[in-house]
Amino acid sequence: MVSTYSLHVKALGFTDKTYGALLSCNGVLIVLCELPLTSLTQRFAPRRVIATGYLLLGAGFATNAFAHTVPALVGSMMIFTLGEMIHAPVTTAYVAGLAPAHLRGRYMGALSFSGALAFIIAPGLGMSLFRYNPTLLWLGCGLLGLLAALVLVTDRERSPAILATRT
Repeated sequence: MVSTYSLHVKALGFTDKTYGALLSCNGVLIVLCELPLTSLTQRFAPRRVIATGYLLLGAGFATNAFAHTVPALVGSMMIFTLGEMIHAPVTTAYVAGLAPAHLRGRYMGALSFSGALAFIIAPGLGMSLFRYNPTLLWLGCGLLGLLAALVLVTDRERSPAILATRT
């Protein structure tokens, strides 16, 4: 999103203004919808909510492979943003809830570090893959979103209820 999306929009022949408007769409949706959406999603099992968010993130990225018009790009951005708004607040709360009180800082640090590491590694990989085959990049991102969701809904080993029964 932070490196190749602008290249994608420009490769389709759109201007910097179009790219800026698409990013603004993301920001406006977050400002208007994230808090109401968070109050709704907190009623559901966190792992399923996070998995749903990852699926939507992946779907938003994957649809960029086929988005060649501004309305299609807006639709892709809306799907991506919905996934972002669904998973982000719940992920943070879920990780904090997994941590024993005396290790909460370490858990949150590990979560932040993994995100920072992704911001270091992913842009270079994404740009290389975009140069090779843009469609493969977007579909690969979709596949990663699907895999992340599958890990969350199929890995019962680390669920809080099981962790509690082990201790």
